[in-house]
Amino acid sequence: LPRPYFVSSMNTLALFVISFLLGASAQPQEILGVDILSAQELKSGIDSGKYNVLLDVRTESEFNNGHIEGATLADSLGLFGTTNEVAVPSALAGCEYCAIAVYCQSGARASAAIKVLQANGFVGRLYNGRGTAIWTEAGFPLVTTESVEPPCLKDMAVQQECSNNVLSYQGGDAVATADEGAGDAEASSGGIVTFFAFGLFTSAVAALL
Repeated sequence: LPRPYFVSSMNTLALFVISFLLGASAQPQEILGVDILSAQELKSGIDSGKYNVLLDVRTESEFNNGHIEGATLADSLGLFGTTNEVAVPSALAGCEYCAIAVYCQSGARASAAIKVLQANGFVGRLYNGRGTAIWTEAGFPLVTTESVEPPCLKDMAVQQECSNNVLSYQGGDAVATADEGAGDAEASSGGIVTFFAFGLFTSAVAALL
């Protein structure tokens, strides 16, 4: 191939690879126990009061340019622990047991922020609301209101409710695990009894022969 054509082809390939990698990095990361929501699921959860905190983890300038109504700004929370950190998890002290929906623009920064929350003792249900991109694509509006202070920061009744919800959720898992264990034990004991009965039967038959 002529060199100019070869160089042009390589440049095109490089741009394609870079675009692919950037696109992949912008996707929300799968995290065990964390639901990744569609725009409609996030909207329904907000409308029903499912989340105690709606957390925007984009930058302050992004937030000021438009955010989901009712959101609390935690500026670049996913960068906590780095030299570029701005917001800190302790700013949400009191909400550790509460249900928190986290969003950014695409869901990637929300994933990073959720990991920060998990590493700092937040044991309530965490949701990745992905971001403003799919929110606006779904036809939902953004607002330019002030950042909301979640009630769980100071309201002890809300904190207690969150704690009870976590205990109920974890208790349900424990009951399910116990039921599974009991079922396994029952099946195992049944197998032993069957084996023992079969042994007696074969012994009796052998005695008659």
